[in-house]
Amino acid sequence: VGPDGIIVQDYAIMRMAQEFFPNLEIHASTQMNVESSNAVRFIKQITDAEKLALNGIVKAIGDEGVISQSKVASSVGVSRLTMSNLIMKMKFCEVATVEYMGNKGTYIKIIDDTLLNISGEPIRM
Repeated sequence: VGPDGIIVQDYAIMRMAQEFFPNLEIHASTQMNVESSNAVRFIKQITDAEKLALNGIVKAIGDEGVISQSKVASSVGVSRLTMSNLIMKMKFCEVATVEYMGNKGTYIKIIDDTLLNISGEPIRM
């Protein structure tokens, strides 16, 4: 018996909770600070489905790696179009570097740590 999840306002607490309680659902408080204007612009633009897709990307690669868009989309229950739209927004808002590698997949490097502080649920802003 224990909590199903927590709501945090501070990034340091979020990182610590992720490290010590990896199975605990962690949700961002509406009062959590986002210090990057690029991240603010990005978060305002994405839909709930794209937030789920983002969670799938972060779970698949952390802050850098190659994904199969269709596999990640399928794993989180969103369409391939939703995944493509999200990746375009990540690139446009300059929160990630994106390189399409044809059949090898899509290389993504997240350059704004705000995106890494998301658990399995849509970020609540």
